[in-house]
Amino acid sequence: MNPHLIYLGDVLGLVYIEGRQMVTPIRASSYRLSPDARVTPLTEAITSVSYDSIAAFLSTGAVLARDEVDHLPYLLATRGDHLLAAAGNTVYIRNNTDDTLGQRFNIVHVGDELVDPDNDKVIGFQGIMVGSGTLRRGGDPATLAITESSMEAKQGDVLIPAVVDLPLNFYPKAPSGEIDGRIISVVGGVSQIGQYMVVVMNRGTAAGLAVGDVLTVFQDGPEVVDHVKGGTVKLPDEAAGTIMIFKTFDSISYGLVMEATTAIHKFDHVRNPI
Repeated sequence: MNPHLIYLGDVLGLVYIEGRQMVTPIRASSYRLSPDARVTPLTEAITSVSYDSIAAFLSTGAVLARDEVDHLPYLLATRGDHLLAAAGNTVYIRNNTDDTLGQRFNIVHVGDELVDPDNDKVIGFQGIMVGSGTLRRGGDPATLAITESSMEAKQGDVLIPAVVDLPLNFYPKAPSGEIDGRIISVVGGVSQIGQYMVVVMNRGTAAGLAVGDVLTVFQDGPEVVDHVKGGTVKLPDEAAGTIMIFKTFDSISYGLVMEATTAIHKFDHVRNPI
């Protein structure tokens, strides 16, 4: 087109006419420009998290749900005149439902109670890693040989299978219903929580949470003094990060911090993504 006929404010379009590239004002063009979609086959699912790190966390039993503790195998007694057991000792266990010889278990001491800050009910327990062992004989009681220990095992300690079943792929999605919970624990006992750390929340399947659900972490807005009208005003809660659920129980769920825009803390709220 004649460049002397282009005026301020004109919108130009690049088109093909009979195989030739041409520039034409859109206001005078009879050609309709339409977007075109390009489809590429997806041959492999996208992995969202490191499965090895999650499986290791679950098997160490850093946190034990209350309904989980009642169904786990537990240490009944130590062979010989020993009140406590360590690597090299043989112990007897009960409540085991899998007599597969050679199966490995992690031995976990049931520690302090985890209390739901919303209703003051005990919903779980801190788990303290004691050691690990191998099943040598099935039955009730069954026999377990302790192969590793970081502290002495004692009667009542629970056993968690060292191999944990996990989905091959996680598919992040929004929860099916409204969720409003809190972070009640963090692996490592730190005060500030960052990206790729594992946290525990006081909501589970009873509240509608499922594996793959994504939640937004919110921090309480502080109260500030209104020097103009007087009194105090609570500022809005602000988003601090994103968590993906990877393991659920009735009242507790485990989540991986996928993103942290600021330091996350224990008792911060978790809600539907914004």
